[in-house]
Order: sequence, then C-alpha cells, then structure tokens
Amino acid sequence: MMRISDIIEFSVKNLTRRKLRTFLTIAGIVLGTCSIVLTFAFSYTITTNIEEVMKSGADINQITILRRKYNPNKGENKKKNRELLQNQNQDQDDETLDYGDELVEKLSKINGVDFVFPQCETYDLMHFCVGNQYVSSYFTTMAFDFNICTPANLKKMGYTLAPNCKFIKNTPKSKKKNIVVGSLFPYRFLDLKAKRWEDLQRSPYRVMYSYDTKKDMEPFFDIRKEKLKGIIFNSSGEKQLRKLIEKLYSQMDSENLADEDDETEDVSVTSLENISGDRFDINITGFLTEGDFDLFNNRNWQLLKELDEKENGWQKIDNLGSIYMDIDTFKELKKIKEKSSINNFNSSDSKNNKFAYDTITVVAKDWNAVQGIVEAVQNNLNYKTKSLLGDIKEKQKQSAGIRSMLLALGVITVIVSALGIANMMFMSISERTKEIGVMKVLGCSLRNIREMFLTEAGTVGLCGGIIGVGSSYGIAKGLSAIVRLASNENFIQSAVNNKFRAELVEFVNNFTNMFDLMEGKDVITIPIYLIIGGILFGLLVGLVSGLAPANRAVKISALAAIKQEQ
Repeated sequence: MMRISDIIEFSVKNLTRRKLRTFLTIAGIVLGTCSIVLTFAFSYTITTNIEEVMKSGADINQITILRRKYNPNKGENKKKNRELLQNQNQDQDDETLDYGDELVEKLSKINGVDFVFPQCETYDLMHFCVGNQYVSSYFTTMAFDFNICTPANLKKMGYTLAPNCKFIKNTPKSKKKNIVVGSLFPYRFLDLKAKRWEDLQRSPYRVMYSYDTKKDMEPFFDIRKEKLKGIIFNSSGEKQLRKLIEKLYSQMDSENLADEDDETEDVSVTSLENISGDRFDINITGFLTEGDFDLFNNRNWQLLKELDEKENGWQKIDNLGSIYMDIDTFKELKKIKEKSSINNFNSSDSKNNKFAYDTITVVAKDWNAVQGIVEAVQNNLNYKTKSLLGDIKEKQKQSAGIRSMLLALGVITVIVSALGIANMMFMSISERTKEIGVMKVLGCSLRNIREMFLTEAGTVGLCGGIIGVGSSYGIAKGLSAIVRLASNENFIQSAVNNKFRAELVEFVNNFTNMFDLMEGKDVITIPIYLIIGGILFGLLVGLVSGLAPANRAVKISALAAIKQEQ
C-alpha cells in the first residue's frame, strides 16, 4: 500500500523525466483555460457595467439627438478615430442641420415619445447684483422649456427640486424675470467692499474640504429676501465692470489685469448702479438641490464632498451653482445680448441665423419604445442618435462575436489539450510497463496505480489552470493599461503625427467600444470566483483526460509486464 506522499513523489519524478513533453501539454491547457476565462470575464464585465449604469441613476429611456446626419453605411469607429485625432467635434455638414424648434416639434410627434427636452447653456448671458455691494461671478445659465418642467419630467432628466419649487413662465417683454437657481448659487457672488482676499467670495469648496474653520459658512445674504437685479451689460458696461473689479483687486495688492486698449476709453465708475446695461427685476421661484442637501435647512457638506469625488460629480455641483430660465426668456435676453455685446455672443447657426439648441433629449415612455424612436429619428429625420440602451445593445452585439470566437478557440484548445494529456499518459504507460508490473508484484494495489496516473494527469491540468488564470489576469490588466495610456490627452495629441500611436488610438477606440460601458473601469474584470473556477477547470480537464490511461495501466498483466524488454 503506497502512501499519498509516495504517489505525489513518483508522479512529479515521472513528469520531470520528460520535461519538454510535459511543458507542451501544460501549454495547451494554459491556452484553453486562458481563452475560456477571458470569454466569461468579458461577459461578466459587460453585465457588471450595465448593472452599475442602472444603479448610477442613468435613464435608459433617454435618447440624445446628435447634430449630425445619419449615414448607415459610414464606418462609425473610423470616423470617431479621425475626429479624435484631428480634434474635431463636429462633421463639416453640422451647421446645415436644423437643431431648433422645428426639430423639437417633429420629434414630439414620434410614437412612443413621452416628451422632448431641449436645452441651451451659456456662461456670459447676464450678471446679477444685490445693491451696490454684491455682484455675481462665474456661473452657468441653463434654459429649459418651462412648459414641460414638471417634477416628474425633471426627475427623469436628473434634476431634484427643493420643496415648493415652481417653474413659472415669464410674460413677454416683462422687466421682471422668473428664474430657478441651484442651491449653491448664493455662493457665486463677490463682495465689492472686501478688504481681504478671503472675504472676497465665500466658496462651498472651502467648507467641503475644511479650508474654513467655520462649519456652516453663511452666504453673504439670504437670496430669498434680498432684491435681486439682473443686468445685461453693453460693451461699455462690460469694461466698466471689469475696471471696477480690477480696482478692487489692486486695493488687495493684486496684479493690475487691465488691458492696454482699455486705458484709452473712459470707463470710470464708482458703483454698480452707474454701469450701463439693460436691467431686470429677478424673481426666484425655487431651488434645485441634490440628494439631502438643502442650503437653508440642511447643509450636508459631506454629501457634496462625496459627490465631488465621484466621476463627473463636479458637473452636478456645477449645476447647483447655475441659474435656470425659460427658453423664451433666454431667446429674448440673447437678442439683447447680441445687440449690446462685443463678445460675439451667439447661439444661432452661423449660416442661416436660426436659433439652435445646445442639446435635445428625447425621453421615451418606456425602454421598449427606445429602439423604435431611434429608428424613426435615423431613417425618417436622418439624425444620428445616442442612447444608453442603444450603446448597451451595440456593445453586446459587438462583444458576442468576440466571445464566440474565444469560446470556440478555448473549447477546441481544451479538447486538443485533453487528447494531449491522454496521449502523454498512454506513452508514459508504454514506457513504464515493466515498472508497473514490478509495482504489482511488490503488492501495490490497483487503486494506488490508478491514483498515481490520475495524480500525474491532474498535476498537468492544475499547473495549466493556474498559469492560464494568471495569464488571463495579466492580459486583462495589460489591456486596461493600454486603454488608459491611449486615452491620455497628451498621448492623443502626439498621436496625430505618429502613425503607430494613431493606430494604437484606433485600436483602443474599437476595443473599448465593445466592452467599456463605464468610464474609468477596467476593460476586462476577472472576479475571484472565475479565478477559482479556471484553476478547478484545468484540474478537471487533467483528471478526465487521465481516466482512460489510468484504467489501462491497472489492466496490465504483472507477469507480462516483467517479461517485457525495456
């Protein structure tokens, strides 16, 4: 009766006796295990990414209408790569496409559409002031169609309304404008009477990251109670405001930022009231918030800090510092701005001077209607679209071919490897026939002989499984590293004049289009259960492949084996 240690010792010696044959057999198992592990890893990664997209709150019913012509015969990946390398954001024919009210009306008539949500966005439409002391600094102006800004619709678009928030349309030509502001908008003001830099502006970031010792830093004023004025400065007024702020900076030992051209023009002012421009009374009808954050009742700065550290979380915080007005009001103020400003403020098509939105989003009634809407927009209106559901289906379709290929390769390789193990064991039996006979004569049981050959086959499979899983992990990490490298902005810019780098960027585009649904994630993720499963799979292949040779070994006659010549 042989001990387990003896069986293992004999098996290892027999495998190392024919090193090349053992190595080639293990290599086959490695290749098969690696192919199968990567196949299931692809499926796991895509499924996990889809689940994370769903958990992130992204609306699968939304369809973004792109301002590009739809061409079903055009190679999308090559086009994306060319635009990336040439740093072009639009096709040459973008400006010829309608992106205004006519398109919105056509989209709203498509079957399955719940509502169409057009948006405009700009940074320099107007300023706000409170008395002569406070003036707004940088912020974003967002324009929506207030007719569709119901709480339910806004929730679908990712906006959260504070209690009693209302979107009230303005009377045309009225000097009083209704707006909604983000909860952090009161922090967007400068104090023109500040004596120190730290008193110039109260930033929520200084509280979020504990730069200020005061836990709940108050805004300069309660925006619900103060009389707010909106001003669209003309060209002279813009210079006057800049001059006033530069004077403030100079008083705080700041560098004088005045342009030389401005010195020749009289822009001297002593207060905001004297700055020239069109003025409007502002009525704030509500606030947009985020999660449990409430500027007036619950300043949960930790919530905002955690949000800021998330991917694209800065965008939500920026939205909290923005203002929101009706699209008709935006059009009215835009015309005033275009006539009075020297900054070429323009939200219209440059060729036909038609008003154009910045973004048009179609929201389907349910996800089952998304595909029909996409086809209607592409085939009937000839616009390209982008939707989360479409991206998911396209990536699943593209990855299915890769998974099938890898799975087929893995299965074929495993079969060949299994035959290789069996062949190796049969050859080992023929070479060790006399040895087997001697073992039987000495009293070694048939069970021990079978266990010895199964141990050899299992060791080959186990080694192949371990190395195969390790290789799969290395490939997954290597591809992720390549993606991060080729996605680096500096690398992309340098790729323009380098053929190899340009081809690498194109490869990354094509590859990540299939698998990477969530930015910042690894292209391929191998979970722990797949690592364990891959190792056990290699062991199982080895054991199954060794069954027939082991059974043959125990059937060999002891006397015939001893008489056999080496």
